Amino acid sequence: MGGLLSSFVSSPHPGRKRERSPDADDEIRAPLIKRIRSTYDHVYRELFSKGEGSDITICALGREWPLHRIYLIQSPFFAALFNGGWKESDDRRITLNLLDENITQESLYIVFGSFYSDNISLTDKTVVGILAAATWFQMDEIRHLCSNFLCRHVKLESLIHLHALAAKYNLPELNQTCVDWLVRNLTILPDCPPVFELMKRIPISLMQPVVSCPKLVVVQFEEDVFTCLLKWLYLKLNPEKPYCRSSPLLTEAYKYFAKDAVGFLESAQGAAYAPVFRVIRWEHVISHFRSTCQIIRDGIVPRSWLQKAYQRQWLQQLRCHDLYLAANGTTANSHSSSLIRTPQLSSLLAAAGGESATTVVTSRERGIAGPQSNVSAEVFWRRCERLGRRINDGEVPCTWRWSGYHFGVDLLFKYRHRAFHVVRPTDSLHSEGVVCTSRKYNVKIVLTVICTADEDYSPSSFTTVAIDNVDSAPASSPTAVEALETEELAPVDDDDTATTAGTDTAEGVTVVSHGDNGERCRRPRICTSELKTLRMVENAPYELLRLPDDFLFPVVVSANILRYDPSAPR
Repeated sequence: MGGLLSSFVSSPHPGRKRERSPDADDEIRAPLIKRIRSTYDHVYRELFSKGEGSDITICALGREWPLHRIYLIQSPFFAALFNGGWKESDDRRITLNLLDENITQESLYIVFGSFYSDNISLTDKTVVGILAAATWFQMDEIRHLCSNFLCRHVKLESLIHLHALAAKYNLPELNQTCVDWLVRNLTILPDCPPVFELMKRIPISLMQPVVSCPKLVVVQFEEDVFTCLLKWLYLKLNPEKPYCRSSPLLTEAYKYFAKDAVGFLESAQGAAYAPVFRVIRWEHVISHFRSTCQIIRDGIVPRSWLQKAYQRQWLQQLRCHDLYLAANGTTANSHSSSLIRTPQLSSLLAAAGGESATTVVTSRERGIAGPQSNVSAEVFWRRCERLGRRINDGEVPCTWRWSGYHFGVDLLFKYRHRAFHVVRPTDSLHSEGVVCTSRKYNVKIVLTVICTADEDYSPSSFTTVAIDNVDSAPASSPTAVEALETEELAPVDDDDTATTAGTDTAEGVTVVSHGDNGERCRRPRICTSELKTLRMVENAPYELLRLPDDFLFPVVVSANILRYDPSAPR
């Protein structure tokens, strides 16, 4: 045995071991951290449930809890109570007068128990009480968990309650989730009694940020936002009104508000609602002749609002005319006395609509009319049109345009084989109205498709909570504008079958999935393009968006479009 060992050690070709890397040494020296479940269970059972070694008793809501100061000081409330020099700081028995009616014995038991454990259980029946108790004891981590839980329960029946909770307990994430839900659904909700009752209960503090949100889903035109608000206002003032269909309701609303010589929004009663109507994009409402005449005749909207919109759009029309001439190379041949130059119009537009926002045009884009690629996303979202339409069957091709005056930029939209394209027709056969015939024209577009299949708009059970007057809650700020990149696209082949459909990871497309558990949760519910800057050649198709194969119909198509160079944002 000794000889064998000696020969092995003295071998001229000993086996070599792989050198240990420095990272491996670090991993060996690193401490192993692992939670011991039984420790938490023991602490919870012996100290909290049995009260072993308790050094303080908390009395609240007719019950006593034997607890421990060392655990309670995890709460800023108790830390300040014990260490702030109060007369109760050294007491072994403290009585709490909890004034929030949403705090229950059960919620106190759960919150106090969380001091001794590493988890907390939330249900739709207990979450409001736990949120109230966590707010009282200033436990931000539990408040955040409750907020996330409630955000997943925003729907038709719970919307108003959750918005009120967000205001009462200062939950900005929940408030924004409520705003976002109504941004997506306000104009596409079905005409039914539950929605009718919902409209009566939407407070000003919720409606104003929804209407001002640039991503508000609009079905048809901006005018439909006005009619929706008119019905909402009528129901707010007549809460006992029984359910009736949308069309007769709108007729009643027009008669109700047009009966007075003074416009309702200028009256003392209507002053509180005026800020909601003011954020409508009036320059896009007055692009239709008949609706504009009716708005003037009814006198509901203050004339001063309309006058500003008229001035902005007229000066913008003159500016577009100037740019069309420049793009066609005819500016030099025009009479200088009859042509208003672009810099002059920019200053006039700034005076009419807000601060100046002169666009810096690159050498490549000089001579091309329309919004340039370096117009910021913030300006785009503030000035764009909000349009929309429904598509019921994904297998049926369709073509449409949104009518109205569009500064000579006629856009024809096409859907076929799950792909959306846009064309700028300039020939008399396919175009509509007065059309700019420039060979190239810039247009900025964002297209969003929202699945409405199996959408749950039916009433469901949700705990009714004690809330303050929701109309007195502070208004939330509108959704922050996302910083979106722009992309200049070349024309695509008119053959829609050239690109394979059903690619949900295509560049420039974001698919958002949400919904209930199961198959519906795995299917995409919203599909949106990025902000695209299209340098559109006349009569050439451009692809905007391609839907995945499993995207369900019917859908609502929402479009945000900027057709002109915005020299004066509002």
